[in-house]
Amino acid sequence: MPTQMIAGRVNSDGTIPKDNEFGGYYVRALGGGLFIVEFDIPLFATPAVVAKQNSKSWDDFDYGGGNTRDNAVVIAVDKKGFKVATGDGSGVKQDRNFAFIAAVSTTGPDSIPPLVWGDVNANAGTHSGSGFETTGLGNGVYLVDFDQPFDSLTSVVVTQNYQDWEAFNYTAGKTTDNAVIVAAKASQFKYITGDSSGTKTDRNCMFVATGVRSVAVTPRVTFGSVNADGTPHVLGHQDFTVSKTSTGTYTISFDPEFSNLPAMLVTQNHRDWEDWQFTGGDTRDNAVVVAVNGNKAMVITGKEDGTKVDRNFSFLLVG
Repeated sequence: MPTQMIAGRVNSDGTIPKDNEFGGYYVRALGGGLFIVEFDIPLFATPAVVAKQNSKSWDDFDYGGGNTRDNAVVIAVDKKGFKVATGDGSGVKQDRNFAFIAAVSTTGPDSIPPLVWGDVNANAGTHSGSGFETTGLGNGVYLVDFDQPFDSLTSVVVTQNYQDWEAFNYTAGKTTDNAVIVAAKASQFKYITGDSSGTKTDRNCMFVATGVRSVAVTPRVTFGSVNADGTPHVLGHQDFTVSKTSTGTYTISFDPEFSNLPAMLVTQNHRDWEDWQFTGGDTRDNAVVVAVNGNKAMVITGKEDGTKVDRNFSFLLVG
């Protein structure tokens, strides 16, 4: 089925950056780190939503702080929109900037904005993808420059890879390992990666950036949402299967396989897909990609102390 994608950035006060004002959504800030994003027109089905927090300011490329446990978590989602929580490194909900990408199967034509995507090694080398260059600034800080700047940047979401791109047998690590956007604009973005304590540490990372530009490359897009028991909640293109292999550990297989290594984004859902009244939870609850190749990916989900537990999550692959 064709794909419709809505992407955007949201300021900590619930306003939308000026270059995103016609993105097909609006925002209600509920206070205390809670936001509801509503689509201008309800979607054909419930989308898969991935989101990522911005540490402090979209424009502060000189910012050297940040805790990599700062996170955004999806609380609820349906055809009309989604609810998200943002918080600090201790898991306390606080109003923070965030970016999102929502993808859904539709009966109409494909509606996918121009994208740049890639997988970046811990040493800042490109593992896969094209159209960008990465500079490692040291101690888990990276700057990505787009070869061709967007006319305007709509969104950028990142996800950390634990240890090695194809370490499918890796069982250690904590889900509080995370990547966070520091700053983003049409020509570049800055992000940080870190360990379970929130300390910035060099790690592999994947990203997908969307925006407005005259030249676009049409990628393959696969997405879905997975229930805590490993059953699909949103099938997306129905070109994947899921198996739950152990507590909080899931393997997603792709058919057909990707010809190139895709960029994969994941975001945890707190408790229930449609629990719009839920105001609890800890924003350190997270999902992390353990390993990914053209055939499959392994994802782990966990609670605020990094311990693996069964949780709902959504994913997006671009490649």
